Formats: sequence, C-alpha cells, structure tokens
Amino acid sequence: MCNSCSIDVLAISSACHTAINRKVYSDMLSAGSSVVIVVPTEMSFGNTIVKADAPRDGDPDVIYLKLVGSNARMNYFVGIFNVIKKYSPKYIVIDNDPASIMVLQIAIFSKIINKANIFCISYENLPLTLHSSYTRRGFSSVIPLIYKKFILALSKTLITGLFVVNDDGHQIFKSNGIKNICKIPLGFDSNYFKIDYESRIQKRKQLGVENKFVIGYFGRISYEKGVHTLLLALSRLLKYDWILLIDKFDRYHNSYAKAINEQIDNEGLSDRVIYSSPSHINIGKFMNAVDVVVMPSISTPVWVEQYGRVAPEAMACGKIVIASNTGAIPMLLNGHGILFDEGDVNDLTNTLTEIIDGGDGGLLFCSQEISDYAHKSLNTVKQAKSMLTFMESI
Repeated sequence: MCNSCSIDVLAISSACHTAINRKVYSDMLSAGSSVVIVVPTEMSFGNTIVKADAPRDGDPDVIYLKLVGSNARMNYFVGIFNVIKKYSPKYIVIDNDPASIMVLQIAIFSKIINKANIFCISYENLPLTLHSSYTRRGFSSVIPLIYKKFILALSKTLITGLFVVNDDGHQIFKSNGIKNICKIPLGFDSNYFKIDYESRIQKRKQLGVENKFVIGYFGRISYEKGVHTLLLALSRLLKYDWILLIDKFDRYHNSYAKAINEQIDNEGLSDRVIYSSPSHINIGKFMNAVDVVVMPSISTPVWVEQYGRVAPEAMACGKIVIASNTGAIPMLLNGHGILFDEGDVNDLTNTLTEIIDGGDGGLLFCSQEISDYAHKSLNTVKQAKSMLTFMESI
C-alpha cells in the first residue's frame, strides 16, 4: 500500500465489510483501474457485533475505519478525510444514498481538497413526496422526509453522478433534479453462482433428497419476504412428494420467525422442511441442489422489494425462479422466470402445481439460457464495467 499516491477509485462501503461484496471492486482492479476500499472495522447486527472480513486473494487494498452511528443516513467513518487526502482519488464511490450525511460531508471535503468526482449508490424505490410518505406511513414520516429532502437538495449539487439498482429509483432521483444517473445490477460472483451438476448430485445426496422435488427459499425470515404465502401454497400440495429447503430460523430472533415456525407445525409441514445455514459462498451449492426457487415478497407501507439478490444468483445456477410481481423483481427476471400475483396464494399454488407436474409454467427459456442471461447481464463483471464506463463518460 502506498504512502502517498493518486488512484482511480476509492470505494467507501459498509457492504464490503463482508468479503464477497468486494468482488465488483476486484473486477475493476482486473479491468486495469487502481482501487482502494474503505470498510467498517466492525458492524452491529441486532445485538451482535461482527468484525469485518479479512482481505481475500484478489481484493484491492482494504482500509478498515471505525463507523460511527447505526442509521445509514447519519453515520460516518472516523478518519475518512485522511484517506481521501492520502490517495487523492479520481473517483470516489460511496455505497450510500445521496440523502445522507456521509455523502454530504465527503462530497464537501473532497471538492475542497482534490476535486474528486463523487458517485454514490442508492437502493431507494419509494417516492420522496409528502403525499406518498404520509399516505404510506402517516404523520410520523413527514419530518424524516423533510430531512431527507434537505440533505438531498444539498448533496445533488456536489455529486457527479448516481448509481441506482432499480427503475423506480431512476425515476425518483430524476424527478428530484439529479441528471447523471446510471442503473446497475448488484452483481453476483460467477465463481460461486453457476450451473454445477456435480455439486447438485453431491448436495442432494448429503441432504437425502435424491428422489424428491426440492423447493428452495433463500433469504431473510421477515414479513415482507412473504414466507407465510409460500407455506400456505405448499399446505395445499401435500399430495406431491416435495421438500422445502429454507434458512434456519435461529438467525432471526423476531416474532415473525416464531409465527413461521408455528405455521409449519400447524399446516403439517414439519416433515417436509429441511433447514440450512450456508455461508454466502456456499449458497450456490444449495441453489444447484433445488429444483425451483421461490421469492414470495410482498409490499408493505414502508418497504417494497428494492432488488432481490436471490433472483440473479438462482438464475445463474440455471434455476426456475417463481417470484411475486412486486418491486424490482420483474425487472430482474426480465422474462427469464415466472411471476405470480403478489400475495395471491391461489396463483402461487397453481404455478407450483404446474412445475411439479412437469410443466414449464409458460417459461420460454431452458436452464442454460437462464444462466447465460444472468451471467451476461447481472454479475459483478457487468456491474464493474457499467460503473467504470459511466464514471469515465462524465
């Protein structure tokens, strides 16, 4: 690591606390850009403090700084100004919404010190209007919205461009006066998510499901992810010989996880469920083992699916993804999966029935074509290329 130098990209990212999320910046490095990443030394997840992953082979240089604050719109890195002065980056990529203190303070400082081009990444997909906010969340949402709008009004004059991950975000920020906007995928690592027939055979044998139809649910156990909808549909399909592979509930200490556990018992599904606890780099092996992946997300007044990483990861493994038609999911599938009406148990039941019976659910693409699409359009290489091209064009 240099003592004083000028680099192409300084990435400031809480997500890169986890090593696998650094892959997009490794791909930038492989493309010939000089890259340094700033990550938190540790992060809080509920009552648990988790230290950042150590650098992996192929990672850019990683700098660990203390992150102060738990609210993403108000937290900041201690010592970040010294890092900016030391590396004098051409581009600073802040993995945070433009309506945040972190973006505002870094943008002001860097404009004074080295006039770096500032880019940030937003996952926002809910309208930033008083009417929409009040309708969805009531009066309590008005003051936070005014705060967001105020910070955004300041930061949009200082940033060079904005990366968004969904179509709604593009429209929202365009209507709020940001001109340079680029939609990018939240890329997956093609080394871990790909069709792997050998892994499929081994994992199915290990799980004892060689002759079963295996339905996979990968993701958080929370209300907006709609697991209860999936369980209701499966309770109507007991005449079929299927198994549900799902995350262990001990990761999620909340009332919804408890309710899901009770629902499994009450619907008589206990002997049909296998629990898994894979690390992110091993999820691809479990995805290869299943026959179909279900994403039954539902919208709430405060949350609509912003992206849905599981979809492109499962598609990369050649899986049929059955997902609700909410948020960014239809954009991600782009015809390479099967959509059902959000929250509609009958629709999901009928779709699963057709697939289990050997039908295609109207899907026009085979497993290899689904995988090829994901690897071409949604992996970290595509994300890195899109980001570099956009930054260099301004």
